[in-house]
Amino acid sequence: MGKQVSLFKFTGRIGDVVSYYLNGELTSRTIGKVDGEKMRTAVQYEETRKNQSEFAIASQAGKLFRQGLMQFTKGYTGYAYPVEVVQILLQTLRSDHLLPKGQKQIRNGLKNSSSQLALSRLKIFCKRETAIYGNTLVQQTKDAQIWQLNRKLLFAKGISGDLLTIHLGYYHVDFENSVANYELAAAITCHRSENTDQNNITLSTPVEISTPWTFIILQVWREAGIKEVPCMTYMAVVGVIDNEDTINDVNRSFRNSNE
Repeated sequence: MGKQVSLFKFTGRIGDVVSYYLNGELTSRTIGKVDGEKMRTAVQYEETRKNQSEFAIASQAGKLFRQGLMQFTKGYTGYAYPVEVVQILLQTLRSDHLLPKGQKQIRNGLKNSSSQLALSRLKIFCKRETAIYGNTLVQQTKDAQIWQLNRKLLFAKGISGDLLTIHLGYYHVDFENSVANYELAAAITCHRSENTDQNNITLSTPVEISTPWTFIILQVWREAGIKEVPCMTYMAVVGVIDNEDTINDVNRSFRNSNE
């Protein structure tokens, strides 16, 4: 709000006029207005419209991604999570080199390896002590259906709880058609006293492969104990599956077997 400093002079804003001191001199300027119709149609605002469109697409895609996992994340994630998801998806959208600006699609941008890497490192939720899990708690083996669990890291120093359950799930997403479905692929419960360094986790065959992309979601849950209450302690994306490439590989193998 403007502050009157004399009968006719003020600093701050009153209406469309802003006054301020610049090099000791009181300066006033009028805030320009952009006509809504010009913003929608004028040539000089074409890039602005495209940028706004891309941000709107990324925001809607981020909302879809988050809502599909709300059954797990409600009450856990913080304010930074939605922002990070939108930022990653905006960069993913802009990585689409098949379509011109203003028509780009996230499904095409995900073909870019840097986009896949950014999403596969997305940390959805963690506690301070579980931040060490990073991208090394589970690792995919040469067999795409088998993941290796690092038991030493799971029960590392500072990790509370003697009984932890690991969930790996398929998150099938079609950003362009607003489809997001979660499917549990494997679960394993581990006790701190078990004398083993690693466990292999075999994922079930996904029921649904109708979406262009599937994300592998890792969750760590602390089970109830004498001093602990059950809760999720970690959640992250650990893998990205291009279903179109998978289907093409299957089709190629089928054709080769019949030649």
